[in-house]
Amino acid sequence: MGLWDYIIIGVIAAAVIAAVIYVRKGKSRCSCGCDGCPSCDTCKKKPKK
Repeated sequence: MGLWDYIIIGVIAAAVIAAVIYVRKGKSRCSCGCDGCPSCDTCKKKPKK
């Protein structure tokens, strides 16, 4: 295998890792507006003054 093969494998591995991280973080989010909130009931947006 040449240098380009290792570069391509590295790029594919990085893309797979990024996709797994994105999917795992996406499952714990809710629509309440808090980043990474596991439950909408306990996380409320602070009102703007």
